[in-house]
Amino acid sequence: MRPVKFRAYHQMLKQFYYGSDVFLLKELFGRVSADPDAYELNQWTGLLDKVGKEIYEGDIVSLKTDYEKYEAEVKWDNGAYIVHNKHPFRMTGFTSQLDYWLRDVVMVDGLVKVEVIGNIYESKHLLDK
Repeated sequence: MRPVKFRAYHQMLKQFYYGSDVFLLKELFGRVSADPDAYELNQWTGLLDKVGKEIYEGDIVSLKTDYEKYEAEVKWDNGAYIVHNKHPFRMTGFTSQLDYWLRDVVMVDGLVKVEVIGNIYESKHLLDK
């Protein structure tokens, strides 16, 4: 069973905090800000990118094959983590669509190189391509 990890982005401080216990993070933010809307919690997907970096919901990833490259947002949707692009995209071995299950993309051994290149809080512009 994988460890459950969280990160929290504090909107006003523009800073991430990491922890394995959401209650610990809430306690921390209780001291920093009493407003629960001041921060966003993201959960670790349990997956790593091509360089071993943990992939969290809210991350922006680069999906690269030998022929194509896309940037997509990691989201939680209908019980699974997905990579979402606002334009339909096609990856080798998959049909053209807006969303792919993140686990399927990461597990396609060597065909798709997934790399965390930013997140929706600090680098949303990466999705504008």
